Amino acid sequence: MLSDASPVKQRLLYFLVGAASGAVWFLIPLSFDSGWGLPHGVFGRLAALACSILTGLFISLVFVHPFRFTSLVAFFALPIITVPIAITLFSLFLWVARLALGEHFVPHPAGGDFRLILESYIFYGLFGFISPVLYGLALLNQWIMRTMLQRTI
Repeated sequence: MLSDASPVKQRLLYFLVGAASGAVWFLIPLSFDSGWGLPHGVFGRLAALACSILTGLFISLVFVHPFRFTSLVAFFALPIITVPIAITLFSLFLWVARLALGEHFVPHPAGGDFRLILESYIFYGLFGFISPVLYGLALLNQWIMRTMLQRTI
């Protein structure tokens, strides 16, 4: 059983689930990207996947307490906070990955690539037709994280 494992192994398992969660969330921008936002090529896609994994790790680390201890009402409201933060982090990590790969948007926007990436993901993620789907997926993800925390840590 998971509760028989050492606390270090339990925390590691929780963060591995957070990383896997980020990797699964990567399927959303990957499926809706038309070659615009994500970096091109195999290395670009791997870099974007790494950005998703980092985002999943960060969210699981920062929100470990709310995932575990919030009331039911707060638990249902939590995606209103976590989804915009995750989108912003993913956009920031993606911007850094694009800089490292030497990819820029052409024509180069006045506010820079980061603003363009962030505005696009925020618009489509929070105000687009997919926002109810993201909310539902965030609730499912939080429930999985909460279940992991209650069984392990």
